[in-house]
Amino acid sequence: MGRLCDFCSEERSLVYCRSDSACLCLSCDRNVHSANTLSKRHSRTLLCEQCHCQPAVERCIEENLSFCHNCNWAVHSSSPVEEEHHRQTISCYSGCPSSAEFSKIWAFFS
Repeated sequence: MGRLCDFCSEERSLVYCRSDSACLCLSCDRNVHSANTLSKRHSRTLLCEQCHCQPAVERCIEENLSFCHNCNWAVHSSSPVEEEHHRQTISCYSGCPSSAEFSKIWAFFS
């Protein structure tokens, strides 16, 4: 299932906020980061789907997974075939994006 949200401890965390060092579900991300103008500026990204504790930096198209630096290296340096996987850099976001805006930020995310 992955890691539970650091805020509600009920839902699966999907995003990582560096400023808060927190793994959050989308609902709590929206609640926490709509609190004030300072929190709206926090940069967030997807959570690594391998270790579930670090911010993801790349998405492997073939595996349909997002990886942090360490997990990306561990997974993709183990064989020549995996080194050739197509990967996409993951963008960070701030503010409180709507579902439609999320789909534009992370077109691969459903």
